[in-house]
Amino acid sequence: MLFRRSYKRYRQIFDVLVKYGFEDVAGALNVKQASYLRKRFEKPEYVRLAKLPAPVRVRMILEELGPTFIKFGQILSTRPDLIPMEYAEELKKLQDCVPKRAYSTIKDVIEEETGKEIHTIFPYFEENPIASASIGQVHIAKLKNGKKVIVKVQKPDIENVIEYDISILYDVANLIEGYMPEARQFGPKLLVSEFAKTIRREQNYRREARNATRFRQNFKGMDILYVPEVEWEYNSRKVLVLEYIEGKKFNDYLASKPTVASKKTIARRINNSYMKMILEDGFFHADPHPGNIIIQKDNVVCLVDFGMVGYIDRSLRSQIVSLLYALAKEDTEKTIASFIDIGVLSDDTNIRQFRSDFHEVLHEYYNTELKEVHVSEMFHDILEVVRAHKVRLPHNFLYLLKVIGEIESICQELDPGFNLTKNMGPFLRKLLKEQMEPKYLVKNIHEGLMSFNDFIWKTPKRFNNIFDKLEHGKLKLEFEHKGLEQTNRHLESASNKITFSIIIAAIIMGSSLLILRGGVIVSTIGIMGYLLAALLGFWLAITIIMSGKI
Repeated sequence: MLFRRSYKRYRQIFDVLVKYGFEDVAGALNVKQASYLRKRFEKPEYVRLAKLPAPVRVRMILEELGPTFIKFGQILSTRPDLIPMEYAEELKKLQDCVPKRAYSTIKDVIEEETGKEIHTIFPYFEENPIASASIGQVHIAKLKNGKKVIVKVQKPDIENVIEYDISILYDVANLIEGYMPEARQFGPKLLVSEFAKTIRREQNYRREARNATRFRQNFKGMDILYVPEVEWEYNSRKVLVLEYIEGKKFNDYLASKPTVASKKTIARRINNSYMKMILEDGFFHADPHPGNIIIQKDNVVCLVDFGMVGYIDRSLRSQIVSLLYALAKEDTEKTIASFIDIGVLSDDTNIRQFRSDFHEVLHEYYNTELKEVHVSEMFHDILEVVRAHKVRLPHNFLYLLKVIGEIESICQELDPGFNLTKNMGPFLRKLLKEQMEPKYLVKNIHEGLMSFNDFIWKTPKRFNNIFDKLEHGKLKLEFEHKGLEQTNRHLESASNKITFSIIIAAIIMGSSLLILRGGVIVSTIGIMGYLLAALLGFWLAITIIMSGKI
């Protein structure tokens, strides 16, 4: 049953690839039937699909393959250091919206998770969800005390579906790395690993509840942002209960034609909220699209959906502050040095050329008036250089760049004159001032001394381990050869065909001896051997012809 299910899913993936004109990918993965199956999709509609731009077709493939692949595409859209920018921009359009599940199945999940009948917790529960995504769906309800809440419920068996698709993604990543060496620089298996880690976290609603509680605590007593309260009594791994937020979603707010002053206030509050999250708290909401922003009366800004968050430790935050300050001061050398410190250079990175290309991009913006500088566009151009030189950036830093771009876009939609560079200035100056305070310097010196002390104490032990292994003949050195994968595959294929040919020859020789020996039964076995050898020889010939190498 599992084999049939696996075969069906793999065949669906292959058919969708071919349908959208990616039979060359199937061919690169050594799938010989790609061109043959392409004939199945020569309808006018499929011919039209194959003419669409490649990024659009990739997005449509992920949408057709379902929720897990849509989520994977959304993660890919945050990695412009690994995939071309046009693909990253197109994948941002992926919508995580899937058909709702029946109320009866949602009711069963709630009752199983809480151990109580649903009406004893929620005297009123709206059976029709207000939103449905890949992992769960959201309903409006009321508690016994009359408080209106939203109830986010995980769909039954979704964990099994996701784990199954993750295993398929790992298999595809292994195929890509095995048969498409040029794609290894993008780290397909690493991407799948990051995706698996992210989506597994999102499946634990207790984690989302903790995120919401932390945001609420960080903004307690502040008027720039309101975070809904978590109803902890009814929460579990698969059920999340939050205070219902009355107000207008961002797009509905804009459609209501608010005053210019009101929109400027909202823009300032959104900007200040995110600058605090990023530069002060080191913990930020990583999905600030318009659907997750609600505007209440008196220009109160509220955030919802806390499943996707970003973390910045003190070290990375210090590097980011140095980077942004260097950008603001138009210090090219410090800006480049900061990016190199944040990123991971590959063995193929040409440092001199990287500096030259980076320098060229920065000077294009340094000669522009501040009001005309769009931070998201500048980071877009910088990331093109980063990707071209195979510099791998931490995923949290890339989440940060994605969020900064989205915040700038939202704030400029509210206030066309909004300038992110100018508005982040006060936060940068405050942080730089704090970093120069004696207590901050003492803390850094102390941490440096502790690290140095740790290095001094552990180094002799590490050398002893090396010498012990050397003495007992257990020291191993690993060598990695590059560029021989294709040759190895050709040699392996050739040796398999030679072996097969020898087996066919052996069958022919054995059958000939049996026929020469005489006797009806023995001769019949010999003739059957000839037929088997003929079939195997015909199959081998077809395989060689299909490979295109004769």
